[in-house]
Amino acid sequence: MTPSGDDLLLGWLLIDWLVEPTESLHQAIRSKIATDRYTTDISRHYLNHALNKRFSSAVLKIADYLSGKGALNDIDELLHDAIDYGNTSGIDTISGIVSALLFKVHL
Repeated sequence: MTPSGDDLLLGWLLIDWLVEPTESLHQAIRSKIATDRYTTDISRHYLNHALNKRFSSAVLKIADYLSGKGALNDIDELLHDAIDYGNTSGIDTISGIVSALLFKVHL
């Protein structure tokens, strides 16, 4: 229902909000979701929410863990909860989180 690349972008947007928002990334995504030409309606909906700092509870728990806020749960449990989301959406979103962390750390 959502393309893997869009789920990956959700992970990127999460880290982008946690570290430092990148307006060029947000603008690029906004321009692509403004039309139904590039992705599905469901994916456009999720990306629009992410652009407004709204994510699923499983992803928000990972964000809390990464930022040192909230309960210090076992990261394995948090990752499993996120992985269980959708057919591949959870793992694709986690892939976006990891790739964004690696990218932002190396800047």
